[in-house]
Parts: sequence; C-alpha cells; structure tokens
Amino acid sequence: MRLLLAFAALIVLCIGCYETKYSLGPRDGGTVNLAYVGDFTSGEGDGRTVIAIRNVDNKSYYVQWTEVEKADKRDKPVRFVGFTADVKGAIFAHLRPLTDDGTIAEKHLVARVSLSDDNNVLTIRNLHEDFFKDKSIDSDQAFRRVVEQNLEDASMYDDADGIKAVRVPAEK
Repeated sequence: MRLLLAFAALIVLCIGCYETKYSLGPRDGGTVNLAYVGDFTSGEGDGRTVIAIRNVDNKSYYVQWTEVEKADKRDKPVRFVGFTADVKGAIFAHLRPLTDDGTIAEKHLVARVSLSDDNNVLTIRNLHEDFFKDKSIDSDQAFRRVVEQNLEDASMYDDADGIKAVRVPAEK
C-alpha cells in the first residue's frame, strides 16, 4: 500500500498521504525539468509499479501510475497532471488526479521528489497527513512556511527513505 503513492497516483490510493488545496508555489510559475521525464519502475515481477512522466507544456507534467500485479495483468492506471515547486532547493510535486468523468478535484497530492546524480533513480517522499493535522494552514504562504521549517523532519514524510523507482531505458 505504501508504494501507491508516488509522484503520482501514488497518493490517491495511499492512506495517510497529504492532500491539500494549498500549494508551495504558483502553478504558472512551474517549469518542467526534463530529467524527470521518462518511465520508471519500482519493485520486480508481481507487485511492480510503473510510473510514466511526460512534459505537457513546459510548465506541467502528466504522470501515470500503474500497478502490475502479474506479468499479464495491470491495474487500471491512475493519471495526474501536476507541477513542481522549489522549497529551499527541495522539489515538491503537486499532483491532481485526471478523472474519467472530467471533474477537477479541489485538492492535490504533494510529495517531495528527487533524482539521483545520474538521473536514473527517482525518489518520492509523500507528505504524511498526520503531521499536518495540528498545523495552522490556511493559505499557500502558511503551507510553505510549515514545509520550509520542517524540510528535514522525518515525521513530515510517510517514509524516511521514500519510494525508489529506477529509470527504464528509452527504446531506440
């Protein structure tokens, strides 16, 4: 269940993941870092997760999260559109689910994301819902202030090590 929360769907299906209507930076101010674009996989064989990240318009990302139960069976993918915001050098993805009926969710999932030095390992650290319950967050500025003050506080995240996904080499 913990794997269900990555840069993407990861979060809609994850119990305890943090959803909010506030953001850490303006959506229109986001830029796409092409190093994040590609396909990543977490786990092996049964229980593998495939994450596809694409550039939409140089400001936002399309993210698709698919659980692979068996070699011949994949769950229905969960799709997101999102943007990133920089908080003191840490990158946070804001992901809003794309629904089958076209409705737009009021809240989005927020997760800290990073890439290894060689850009081949994506790490996703979901924010932990319980951490924010007693915080006074009533604006984008208040949300950013709390995150800035707690960037390295392990209790702000679901998992200290996060979800690790390895880049799938592009087909030529």
